[in-house]
Amino acid sequence: MRFSYILIAFYLSINAPVLMAQNKSKGVVYIDENQNGTRYRGEKGLADVLVSNGSSVVQTDKQGRWELPCNDDTGLFVIKPHGYSLPVNAFGSPVHYYLHKPNGSPNLAVPGVEPTGPLPASIDFGLLPQQQSDTFSILVFSDTQARGIKEVNYVSHDVVEECIGTEAVFGITLGDIVADDPNLFDQVSKSTAQIGIPWYYAFGNHDNNRDAIEMEHCDETFERFFGPSTYAFEYGKVSFIVLRDIMFYEPGKYKSEYTSTQLEFVKNYLDYLPED
Repeated sequence: MRFSYILIAFYLSINAPVLMAQNKSKGVVYIDENQNGTRYRGEKGLADVLVSNGSSVVQTDKQGRWELPCNDDTGLFVIKPHGYSLPVNAFGSPVHYYLHKPNGSPNLAVPGVEPTGPLPASIDFGLLPQQQSDTFSILVFSDTQARGIKEVNYVSHDVVEECIGTEAVFGITLGDIVADDPNLFDQVSKSTAQIGIPWYYAFGNHDNNRDAIEMEHCDETFERFFGPSTYAFEYGKVSFIVLRDIMFYEPGKYKSEYTSTQLEFVKNYLDYLPED
């Protein structure tokens, strides 16, 4: 079987914290037959699906069960396999993740993630079987970089409207969704959602919380809307790996780097993929 790898790291970023085994998260990947986002008795677990905490990667057992360590700032996500689809949220973004932040994000001018409370007894990811061709098209946006609602309208009228009715199976924005104002994630993503296909997002240097004191908190608002800024998914025997590589060292200044945690994630993920 031929399997392609696509590494997306253009204007992206994440400085993921080191994951310490303070807690054990666990759950089930299952077929969400009634498409309500909650697992009910009789909904079958899926074996051999990959789940990650941004560093370690595990494969579900015959009943679809998985278990991973996590700390108090962990994004847990399922790596959607070929032949399945995910539910999407109000912003058209696939819901492939659970953010464990019991205390929520730090106090920021633009809010991040609300407190998630204690770790759930089971974190379940529902998938739906979907026929997928080995040949497909996607839409790729980069640097929409909307500054104010006027430029959000430019994106809507000059770009989004032209894409409605596309034959692409999903889309992805390769960073700089907004121009240093995460408040606009809501308007930009809801506009893009009108295209009517699942839409993934990568983190750019202009998508950060500018008042975040520590580097790992620069993407808190991004996480609230789109989930972890490092993740992966598969479609049509192609693997897409999205990495945040923007590291801020002083106001307005950044370098493009990967963390050891991210590289560990890539290594662990590739261990499950065929070499070709």
